[in-house]
Amino acid sequence: MLEYIFSVSCIFVNKTKQLSKMKKILLVLGVILISLSSDAQTVKKKIGIISFKYVNAAVNVKDVSAIREKVTNSFVKTKRFDVLDLTTMDNVEQEKIRQMGAGIDLKTKADKSNNKLMGANYIIMGKIVSAEATKMSSKDSKGNEKITYKAKLAVSLKAIDVATGKIIASETLAPKAGSGLLGAIGFGHGTEREAIKKAIDDIESEIDKFVTKYFPAEFEIAEIIESKRGKARAILIVGGSEFGLQKGDKLYVYELVQTQIRGKKLTRKKKISEVKISSVEDENFSNCKVTKGGDALLTKFEKGAKLLAITNTK
Repeated sequence: MLEYIFSVSCIFVNKTKQLSKMKKILLVLGVILISLSSDAQTVKKKIGIISFKYVNAAVNVKDVSAIREKVTNSFVKTKRFDVLDLTTMDNVEQEKIRQMGAGIDLKTKADKSNNKLMGANYIIMGKIVSAEATKMSSKDSKGNEKITYKAKLAVSLKAIDVATGKIIASETLAPKAGSGLLGAIGFGHGTEREAIKKAIDDIESEIDKFVTKYFPAEFEIAEIIESKRGKARAILIVGGSEFGLQKGDKLYVYELVQTQIRGKKLTRKKKISEVKISSVEDENFSNCKVTKGGDALLTKFEKGAKLLAITNTK
């Protein structure tokens, strides 16, 4: 009798595990079906990066290439984008894209079938506005003069939505390498080139901020894992290691609300909750603890509202 009960228990446990796996499979299939019928939030976007321009003699072609590489790496390391190298495009075509960034209306700007853009959703263009190394003089312990350099670098970045031709992001990043104080006590850089190189290295964190600010990751909510006293305590989102999510990451939950303004349908994002990733299950799913707005989250979810968990907001 005990053997029978044990056997039945094992079958029940195995069936439960199979049902759990089947549930996850159905959720993944649901996301795939959504992606086929619409623009799914968890589908990786394609970022095309064209050649960067420069206007200052302080930087050379290698410097410009290094800055562009840092922009590329900032998108790649998020694991949320497919990054396309468009520097091989014809120079004339690249210049047309830059004119879009300058606000010039081009017929091809909204042409989604433009094979030359390799299916890019967004185009990133850059320009090194200035790169300047300044000489500083200081005295060593023996009273001898010591010459060092500090550098300033300014890089303009713009992002264009290929489908609409609109500029969705535009900023000038201006980190500094070295400082007047460091130079005064002899801790600047030995040559102009060293100072410029350090400025290029320092710009990486500014580029990361640009990517995070204008290209937040958006994930659908699969289910409410735990609720208590009318509040959601934990949720499951459709997004995992494949999109670079990690334990401890903070996300904001928004409701997408359709609004009619002068006959034009617009989508408004209304913040309702905050969550923090408690564990990343696999490449597709992550568990999140609800830290704020659990009551609104549960109510909206049960009513079938369109909700998205977003990594960052502007």
